[in-house]
Amino acid sequence: MTASRSLRQALTISAMASAAGLCFVPSIAQASEADLLKRIEIIQAEISALKAQLAATPAAAPASKAPAPAVGGVNASSAIDGITISGKLDVAVESNSDGAVNRTAVQSHKSAIDFSAQRKLSDDLTGLAVLGTTIAPDATSGSFATRNSYVGLRSKGWGTILAGVYDDPFKQLQGTAAPVWGNADAMEVIINGKANVATVGATMRQYITRNTNVLQYMSPKWNSFSAVLHYATDEVNGATGTLRKPLYGGLVEYGDGTYNFGLASSTVKNFSGNDQDFNAYKATAGLRFGDASVGVAFSRFDNHAINTVAKPTLRRSTNNWLIAGAYKFGQIAVKANYAVGSESYSGAADGSKMFGFDVGYALDKNTTAYVYYATLSNDANGFGNFSAGTNVYVIPVKGLDPHVLGLAVRYNY
Repeated sequence: MTASRSLRQALTISAMASAAGLCFVPSIAQASEADLLKRIEIIQAEISALKAQLAATPAAAPASKAPAPAVGGVNASSAIDGITISGKLDVAVESNSDGAVNRTAVQSHKSAIDFSAQRKLSDDLTGLAVLGTTIAPDATSGSFATRNSYVGLRSKGWGTILAGVYDDPFKQLQGTAAPVWGNADAMEVIINGKANVATVGATMRQYITRNTNVLQYMSPKWNSFSAVLHYATDEVNGATGTLRKPLYGGLVEYGDGTYNFGLASSTVKNFSGNDQDFNAYKATAGLRFGDASVGVAFSRFDNHAINTVAKPTLRRSTNNWLIAGAYKFGQIAVKANYAVGSESYSGAADGSKMFGFDVGYALDKNTTAYVYYATLSNDANGFGNFSAGTNVYVIPVKGLDPHVLGLAVRYNY
């Protein structure tokens, strides 16, 4: 109860008491006039004192503004430091063939949602936190934090360090050699090794996913050059029968807005056994001029498993190359790429060739409708296909040539 309310009640009670005393006839009749006057004076003095106290009491402060509602258990005021939600939805209606079976499907092409936060700690230092998740609008599958997810610190002068889940440097390096969208992207299928793994399995490694338990350093840009150092720990406990398989990688890239080129490498220790490492190398180069761009890429995968008479096909090594181009006129963009993946060893007959293109129309700055087409030509033992996430293609036998034709909408938010 506030002071002003108490004073008002006291005044009310005094007034009521005064009225009761004056109106109670029997009491007035029995009291002398002097007694009545004395009683009135006392009541009036009490009322005057209470009024004085009320006037001296400061007005109650207005109620403070309620705090912003919490978001996910964190006060929304932290949005001042830069919490954002971003990502993309990329969904297509696709007519495809495994080389033997035709079908119509609804496909999602790397749709995702990312929660990003930053907090400025000083003029130079910023704290970072990211949770990235692949989503599948065409299905009900998916799990949280399947994309790049990490905590880190960024310095304007010294670069960024982070810990969590992140793309291998091999995958990070793209330049202008990966302009094509959807299932027509040959960078993923050929250069990053998806066709290799589909064909020869566990003796090869692909670079279309991310490494876990990562520590990474990313330099700032110095005279158009930048660098990445990447280490993925292996948390195997080292007990008998287990091998630690840490990954070491890095890249160096140059990009001045017109020219770009880069080199990346990635090594998985003990990939196929003790001292039998898996090495991957990648190079890109490209050029932007006006509304056009061109790019080339080369990759090599080398499994250092011992090649013996008993196991002549255990060692796998492929050389892969790609050329890509894009041209934009107005709201329309045309992009294409062609790539070739070699045999994994002489006479294996397990290489793949791929051609793909897309034509997009920008409906606004965030939304693009596009048509894409791609075809894979597999050697007699090749098993390359377009499977990715919830988009699954089951080729019944090796050597078939799958193709896809799709109409998609991509919305970036």
